[in-house]
Amino acid sequence: MPNVAVPPTGAAVPSACPSGARGTTARPRVPRPVWSSHEILKGERLAVIVHDGSEYRLQLTRGNKLILTK
Repeated sequence: MPNVAVPPTGAAVPSACPSGARGTTARPRVPRPVWSSHEILKGERLAVIVHDGSEYRLQLTRGNKLILTK
């Protein structure tokens, strides 16, 4: 059996990929669009969103929570 050095308990072990990206290349951050729920609901408690031919319901609950259902 070959003699293998084992790091002591709690010692940091160097990663094969220090960035943690695992083979991916870094992409520049692009700002994502942001909408307020008030903009979407426009004073209503329910909005219907169509995505790829399917309808989704965005509903505001009495507890002021949002629920998205198909």
